[in-house]
Amino acid sequence: MRAEMRAKMTGVEHGGRTFPGRVTVRLGDVTGTGRVRLDAMARYLQDVATDDAAEAGLADGWVLRRVALRIDGFPAFRQPVDLVTWCSGVAASAAERCTTLAVGGRVLADAVALWVFVGPDGRPARLDRERMAVYGIPTGRRLSTRLRHDDGPLPGVPSDRARPWPLRAADVDVLAHVNNAVTLAAVEDVLAEEGLAEAGPPWQVEVEYRAPIEAGDAPELVWARAADGTVVGQLRCDGVARSTFRLQVPGPSAPRT
Repeated sequence: MRAEMRAKMTGVEHGGRTFPGRVTVRLGDVTGTGRVRLDAMARYLQDVATDDAAEAGLADGWVLRRVALRIDGFPAFRQPVDLVTWCSGVAASAAERCTTLAVGGRVLADAVALWVFVGPDGRPARLDRERMAVYGIPTGRRLSTRLRHDDGPLPGVPSDRARPWPLRAADVDVLAHVNNAVTLAAVEDVLAEEGLAEAGPPWQVEVEYRAPIEAGDAPELVWARAADGTVVGQLRCDGVARSTFRLQVPGPSAPRT
């Protein structure tokens, strides 16, 4: 994933539009050791993308389909974080966005996200190519919106790796469904359970969003850890995966028993 991501990151060379942002890591963004949490990082990415689209005059209606993060270091409590985001590809009803997060001029994390444009009925809608031209990139690139993770039952999941994950009222956003960043909060729970929450970088985190989780749903968090240390998991409702994640975090190669 790293080579693919870095290749897209160098897409700034096309000379198109880039958009900067800056946040400060606050108390509500960090773990007990002071590192920024994944759900806070997801909010940073979401907010700078929203600000960019608003300034570019693009309509609302974007739904996150998947995001891949490569983390080489974590911003810490009270550190200012500089973000740069840009559109790296446009298809008929989807756009790809790259974002870097840096502290003190050093890029600590980068992300590639796929957003699908939907109409009032919630179904994918065609993008206005003329309006997307503000990004200064070719708009004919093929972008696959097909998801890659297995969404079937995870084999051999011990009972202590499958448990209810109750929603809070604060998890539901203005679109009347659970905000994308909430899935990363579930990932933080898995990392803590597996003893990996403070493992050193690099981390690779992939999340795919298959269907909305809505107020009133009762998600179940399930995960499994392979012999090579890779963690795969899902947030499921009524036995159906609504989001899936895959983690590669340095740590003991054998699963916890």
